[in-house]
Amino acid sequence: MTTWRYSRITKTNNTTSVITAVASIHNTHATFGNAATKIQGAFRNHQVRLRLKNEAAWKIHEKLEYSNEQTEAKLRDMFEKLLKASDILSPSVTKLLQKPGLPLEEKELLKLTNPDDIQVEVNYRGPHIESSIKRSTLVDLIEAFQKGE
Repeated sequence: MTTWRYSRITKTNNTTSVITAVASIHNTHATFGNAATKIQGAFRNHQVRLRLKNEAAWKIHEKLEYSNEQTEAKLRDMFEKLLKASDILSPSVTKLLQKPGLPLEEKELLKLTNPDDIQVEVNYRGPHIESSIKRSTLVDLIEAFQKGE
């Protein structure tokens, strides 16, 4: 777009006035060119910032997803180890009683079924359970139940 600055051109055909008018027109084109260049540069910078922001968000998403997969794998391994090492089970009734998130009914049930408080009759002939429950103890309990002991 060309803008003429008529105030600089005089009615006489003076050479300096014409040169001033041409310089003014050239400066106007340069100003529009500079403005367009600045706008294009700002737009490109904006596009680059958006691209970098999206890349950073994607990297964060990938890291979170990868860490969740690692955590899930660790939990799966832990449960597999627990299932494989089920020969020795620790008595956890007292630990469960201390757990704050249990409902009141479950706490009362655990208190009533605490193996330390249960008295074994003298004439009982079934399997006896000691402090640590092993797989063999569980097998004995199941067999005794099947036999009706």
